[in-house]
Amino acid sequence: MYAEVNRWGEVAKIRAAMKNLGVEKKCPGSSWIEMERKIHQFAASDKSHPASNEIYLLLAELDGKLKLAGYVPELIWGDLG
Repeated sequence: MYAEVNRWGEVAKIRAAMKNLGVEKKCPGSSWIEMERKIHQFAASDKSHPASNEIYLLLAELDGKLKLAGYVPELIWGDLG
């Protein structure tokens, strides 16, 4: 999210924290989400899912609603060490 809005300082902080914690993404450009006790992985710009058109339409709608509501991406760092 930070890279999308050109907040490169925040991107660097997250990457440094991940490195310090030994966290490594096996597939760069991907994210994970847990839904109903199942982990789902998403790759950047992946259109292979049968419902990808509907998924991307929903994401665009959510993004628009967040922006209209004044949402600005923010990360609150907890105890990382």
